[in-house]
Amino acid sequence: MAVVSANAHPTSAHDFDLGIVGFRYSDLFDAVKLKELAEKFYDELSEKDALLHASLTKYITAHGRG
Repeated sequence: MAVVSANAHPTSAHDFDLGIVGFRYSDLFDAVKLKELAEKFYDELSEKDALLHASLTKYITAHGRG
């Protein structure tokens, strides 16, 4: 049986929490929620490993070149 999520996209019974408060598997297919999840990841990475965050930011800005 399909369930309709708050953003009106049908989700299956296989939708599950990602282990990150406020995020579910179906959010990986929702551009707005995916952006929120990415921002949460970058914020947490910045707090826990500033050097890795700086390297990742540099890589993203360079589009993987160099």
